[in-house]
Amino acid sequence: MKKNQKPNNKTKNKIITVLTFLICSFFAISSIVAINNYFSRQKQEKIKLMSENDAPLFEVNRISGNNEDKTLIPLPLPNLNPNKYHHVVTINHQVLLNSNGLDVSVPLYLKITPKYDTHNTFSNPETLFNLEVKNNNTTYDNTKRQQMVINNDGRGNINIQIKLEQNNFIQTKNPNLTLILNYELVDKDGNALSGGSSTIENKIKNLA
Repeated sequence: MKKNQKPNNKTKNKIITVLTFLICSFFAISSIVAINNYFSRQKQEKIKLMSENDAPLFEVNRISGNNEDKTLIPLPLPNLNPNKYHHVVTINHQVLLNSNGLDVSVPLYLKITPKYDTHNTFSNPETLFNLEVKNNNTTYDNTKRQQMVINNDGRGNINIQIKLEQNNFIQTKNPNLTLILNYELVDKDGNALSGGSSTIENKIKNLA
């Protein structure tokens, strides 16, 4: 009988050793987890965002004009058919800004840059035409630009009056002219309003 008890004692010793190891391992792992949790905290920060649909809207609309149904003739030429020809082309635009809910605190000013495009049919158009541009019935002055005033509804508008005369004949066949008016909202010094520039290197993958 004693011979049979020796293997059982060995088995019991092995079981006790394994259980002791497992228990010690459990407490060791629990201690490590507890330490890790003690030095681990999370803080969540909500970030306010806006969609493209919430961005301000800036547009220019044509209100009226006689340039689509009248042909401009030079001043030296008598107008023999007022229904078809005219010595002065008149065009009215309206510049609109809708803040679309964006709180605008920076003063905005309207900059107007006219340009002639002759489509390579003649040269030196500046010497052939007289151009007058007014905003809100005041002659446009690039050094004293009209401010875009935004009302309580978040909207602002400036009315533009344009007149064009041709002071002499064009010495070319089939002349072609397009009057281009570039409208831009600028700051008080006439500088373009640009978006922000990136100042943070994107290392989010390395931080994750």
